[in-house]
Amino acid sequence: NKPTLFPENVENEIHRRHTELVRPLIDAIDTAGIEYFKNERRVTAEVSEARTAIFAKLAKLNELLEERRFVAGDKLTAVDILLASCLFQFDAAYLDAYFLRECEGCQGSILLSDSHPGLKAYLRDMYGFLKPSVRFGSYRHHFRLHKAIETTRQLYSCEILEDEIGRIPSIYDELPNLHAILESIEKHAGGRPRGTSAASSSTQKIAKIEGVPVPFWFRNDTFQRFRDLDLRDDDIILSSGVKMGTTWVTKILNSLLHDFDDDGNTTPMYMDDSFPNRLGQTYPDALFPSRDVLRREMDDLMAKTPKGREPISSNFGDFVFDDLIHQPTPRLFSSHLFGKKLLPKRLFDGWVEQRDGTIATGPPSRGQRGKGRLIVVVRNLKD
Repeated sequence: NKPTLFPENVENEIHRRHTELVRPLIDAIDTAGIEYFKNERRVTAEVSEARTAIFAKLAKLNELLEERRFVAGDKLTAVDILLASCLFQFDAAYLDAYFLRECEGCQGSILLSDSHPGLKAYLRDMYGFLKPSVRFGSYRHHFRLHKAIETTRQLYSCEILEDEIGRIPSIYDELPNLHAILESIEKHAGGRPRGTSAASSSTQKIAKIEGVPVPFWFRNDTFQRFRDLDLRDDDIILSSGVKMGTTWVTKILNSLLHDFDDDGNTTPMYMDDSFPNRLGQTYPDALFPSRDVLRREMDDLMAKTPKGREPISSNFGDFVFDDLIHQPTPRLFSSHLFGKKLLPKRLFDGWVEQRDGTIATGPPSRGQRGKGRLIVVVRNLKD
């Protein structure tokens, strides 16, 4: 079992706090810094508005985190990872690199003062979880932002030679004391609202098929239909690993199979997205078996999560497995499933596994031979 950073029972709270507090804080910090330097260190109306928003959001987050251990409640979630990563950089970089100390409403450092006790204790708490991935020294790159913008401006205006780039003076008198920040953050948080960092209530069992972990969308009933698929000779099975170019290869195959004729002219099916795999891959194991099953299960699905089928339909379209079966020939089935135990059985009729574990085409078994064609996509891991 592994903890999930998106517990279903607080999914709405995660999105609400992210939308109302965390994302606006991050955007305001970026605007306050980047626009300030782009405008030659002038406090424009946009910069002033962003600065005000930063400290308003910090105040609201401080109030929230004095009452609860984590942003969405009593469980560590993805929004905590995002917020903590931002706030770790606030004292070490943003506050001085973006000249926020001079702003009206600034109450100074979070960790080196008592201006935000809720956030201070929260960061000490979160540091216990994220310490291996926090590198305060790397946050120094924010102090080079003004230099990068100024160098780019002068290079494009032909006012500076390449060997003069390193001579642009720094505008900072003193860098933040990282030793003091580390000393502060290493202290025990103490007095934090109770909660769970990896509570059993926020864990979910990872489903496996034939020992292979499968994603959240996996449906066993549709998978079995895919396994038992009555393949045709001209069917194409595209099997690829994750992030290996599945979408690209799917679009290439669609162009070859349906969109262009042998002379390169478009066909009547060009840009027709009324059937699966046209805008991208449509995984068989993610679909409902039929529209009847979809209608019967939709009410229960909506009761479990307000987003319903949205995460699936946004990736694979509003198709069901029957749509895959009835797509125009030659049919294309795109999937991250692989091997003899996960792909359609008829694909391997007549294939023989050799002693060294490789597979070779052997004599047809009882007069049968494999149906369809298999395309395997792999990617150089160094890429």
